[in-house]
Amino acid sequence: MTTNRSQFYWGLVLLLLGGLFLAMNLHIIPEPGGNLWALIFAGIAVLCFVGYLVGGVRNWGLLFPAAATGAIAATIWMAEAKVDGALIGSMFMAAVSLPFWVAFLTAPRTNWWGLIPGWVLLAIAGIIFAADRLPGEVMAALIMFAIGLPFLVVYFVRRTQWWALIPGGIMCGIGIMLLFASVLRGELLAAVIMLGIAAPFFALFFADRQHWWALIPGGVMVTIALTLVAASLPLSENLLPNIIGAIMFGGVGIIFAALWLRRAQYQTDWAKYPAAILCAIAFVVLVAGPQTNVILSLALVLLGAWLLYRAWRRPPEPR
Repeated sequence: MTTNRSQFYWGLVLLLLGGLFLAMNLHIIPEPGGNLWALIFAGIAVLCFVGYLVGGVRNWGLLFPAAATGAIAATIWMAEAKVDGALIGSMFMAAVSLPFWVAFLTAPRTNWWGLIPGWVLLAIAGIIFAADRLPGEVMAALIMFAIGLPFLVVYFVRRTQWWALIPGGIMCGIGIMLLFASVLRGELLAAVIMLGIAAPFFALFFADRQHWWALIPGGVMVTIALTLVAASLPLSENLLPNIIGAIMFGGVGIIFAALWLRRAQYQTDWAKYPAAILCAIAFVVLVAGPQTNVILSLALVLLGAWLLYRAWRRPPEPR
């Protein structure tokens, strides 16, 4: 019954609109001016919105013609009233986002995806409106939030979509850091951005310990942040490269060591090898000073010789 009523309604609407435009093209009635066009499109928007209600509120796709024609009506009226162009553009983008919001709000568990285009379009509307009113750092931060926030909401609405936490957390983290761009400069700002990128990986691990792999990219980002902080310290040029190298190799080695310590829970017994190698390299870099390259080269030669010796001593495999 609902389908028949909806079809009858839309057939009547199309018949009326077709007759109206045909009468204009045949010059039976005069072509309207700007404000009258705005009233015509506003009337079409009302008819389309009623058609959406007749078809059922869950048929959110029917909102697209209502939102589009309503936005066209408002655009014509605002243009005739000499309203600021940025406001017109932002209004249009906000109107187009409406169907996606309705799709999400009527069935958030199944239509969770609607949040992403809905929020992005609405955020773009806000950015267009505020483009000439905000500093560059704030605008860049808003763009990052516009991209990241819908992914975070998707994660909190459907925890099975754990992947959404990574792009959402990274983008919002970068957005927060950009707000401090006027306070932090150079290496310190880059270090804070690295910490912001690391945060969602650690959040993913602590939310579900089965995602132990998230410790690796998160730990690497923290290690890079520490090296950037060390690079900003007033240390001598002879000492600074050794400290940075030790932090880099040692930090990543500690990550693998932490994974090896949790081998009873996860299959991470393999992590002892990169942990031992990286920590050893960090120690050599820190204490060897100018002789680091020579010692590391010698270590590679000895390791290669040891592997050749083991291969020579191993008995041949039976055919």
